[in-house]
Amino acid sequence: MSKKHRAKATKSTNKSNASSMTLQTMVLFFIGMTVADEIYEIQEDVQSSFLLLGILFFINVGLFRTMGLHLAFNRSHRVQYWKLNQKTIFGLYLFLTVSMIGATFPYGELLILLFFLVLIYLGINFVWQSFKKLSFVLPHQRNTKLNTTRNFAIEEIDQMEGKEFEVFLSKLYDGMGYYVELTPHKDYGIDVITIKDKIKTGIQAKCYGEGRTIGVEAVNEVCGGAGVWKVQKKMVITNRYFSKEALISAKSNNIEMIDRDGLQLLINEYKVIKEKRTLFSFFTMLNRSKV
Repeated sequence: MSKKHRAKATKSTNKSNASSMTLQTMVLFFIGMTVADEIYEIQEDVQSSFLLLGILFFINVGLFRTMGLHLAFNRSHRVQYWKLNQKTIFGLYLFLTVSMIGATFPYGELLILLFFLVLIYLGINFVWQSFKKLSFVLPHQRNTKLNTTRNFAIEEIDQMEGKEFEVFLSKLYDGMGYYVELTPHKDYGIDVITIKDKIKTGIQAKCYGEGRTIGVEAVNEVCGGAGVWKVQKKMVITNRYFSKEALISAKSNNIEMIDRDGLQLLINEYKVIKEKRTLFSFFTMLNRSKV
């Protein structure tokens, strides 16, 4: 089959899956609203109400899975790291859930109104935070080499080669106030060394493509290099996720494991530190100009 035919087949399958998901979602929501109306009618019958609430709960679980949100949740428990379309679907799921819950008791419309008010608040807060971050960046600093690190998206990191990822991590920790050293080509399992508050940390960096997980071998490598480089702390950082066996082994060897979600938090921490320093430099420059 040619690439063109495969692309058409994939597109057709995606459309079919989307239509099926929409239909299943509508059916589950209709059943959920019917159950919710029944709960509203028999509120005085406590036993029946609890039974129907249990059914409503499982309908919501079914909605969560039907809308594919369990896949995003399994990948990351932090909604902020989900893709935009996943966040949009999650917002729709919350609206459907709130609608069903609101239909179970009097004045449930107020719950739906509250949901929209919270949604508006979160939207305004997101825009405001984004504006504040942009306002902290001075024009003459936007094109500096170090600033390329602060604007890196996790998807760009996915495109890096192993050595590029090591350099990226070294710049990241350097920007957060650590003394940083990249080890030679023959690194014995330690790619980056950081020192802060007299604590020497050895880091094993693993940058892999989509679908791959980091296994026990990474833990073994950093354990082997720890003695060579005489580090007090051991760490493995990756743009992906760790296998269960790797996490168990790391726990028994006292190794800190930073996966894709943890890496995003590191980048966020770096951004906050750089923004504070930029703001401090800005006011220092203003004070000097007044003298």
